[in-house]
Amino acid sequence: WRRVETVVRQPAWQRKEMSKWNRRDVCEWLCEVGVPELIGTFREKGLRGRDLEEMTLLGMREDLEMEDPLSRNRLMQLIWNYRYREDSTTVTRTPVRGGSLAGGG
Repeated sequence: WRRVETVVRQPAWQRKEMSKWNRRDVCEWLCEVGVPELIGTFREKGLRGRDLEEMTLLGMREDLEMEDPLSRNRLMQLIWNYRYREDSTTVTRTPVRGGSLAGGG
C-alpha cells in the first residue's frame, strides 16, 4: 500500500509577524478576516503589515476615509486579535498609540 499525504500550506502571512507582511499578505489577510471591501483602499495606499500595527482609529477615519465608526472598530479589533493572539512566540506585543498612519498613508 502506498500512503498518500496531503500537505496543507499556510498562507505566507500566517507564518510571519504582522510587521513583516507585504502588500499581498495584507490583502490576503483582509479577505481571510472578512473585509475584502477594504482591499482597494489598502492597495491604493500601499499599506503593509507595519502600517497595520501603527494604525489608529483616527488614522482609519482621516487617512483611509473610513467614516463608519463600527467598521473602524471592527478593523481595529481584527488587527488586535491577530497581534495579541495566544501564540505570543511570533507576535510582538507593542501597544497601538494615538496618531495617524505611519508615513502619512
